[in-house]
Amino acid sequence: MGHRKQSDADDASPAAPVADFAIGNRVCVYPGSSDERYGIIVEDFGDDAGYAVDIGDRRIANPSRRWAIALDDGNLAFVDTCDLRIL
Repeated sequence: MGHRKQSDADDASPAAPVADFAIGNRVCVYPGSSDERYGIIVEDFGDDAGYAVDIGDRRIANPSRRWAIALDDGNLAFVDTCDLRIL
């Protein structure tokens, strides 16, 4: 799963403003794609999300995602706002 380029911004969501999402909301992850899944928001990383970790010229960690979603299939997904739709 993963349909966005790493450079996409978290606030690029055409689906809903960030203020509409909250822990406990039921959501669709990757709506309209072949990877569409359903689940519940279990964590909001807020201002802590979105920063890559570089040491010198070497990237050791990609930017983190804003939301943690407990999927109905038992998996956990980490996604940005633009990857969600409130149900």
